[in-house]
Parts: sequence; structure tokens; C-alpha cells
Amino acid sequence: MKPGFEYPDAMTVAYMRRQGIEYIYSFDEKFDRLNGITRLNGDVDPYP
Repeated sequence: MKPGFEYPDAMTVAYMRRQGIEYIYSFDEKFDRLNGITRLNGDVDPYP
């Protein structure tokens, strides 16, 4: 985990990685720094 993540964000990322979840809807730009996590910040369907 990169420095600057708050505990709830770190737990969310850990859960996502354990469950194989790639996408997160968030306005928090910290998620952009992570490999394997794609942040969606609008009305986007990642599974067209």
C-alpha cells in the first residue's frame, strides 16, 4: 500500500484484491496510483 491511504480506503483495496474486483466508483484520486484498480468517477459501465 502506498503512503497516504486512510484505513477505510486501504481495507477497501484489500477486499477488492482478495475478491478479484477491478473497478471502484470514487472521486478520490488516490485510487489512481494503484496497479490493478481502475477508478470510475462518472456514469460509466465498465462491462458494456
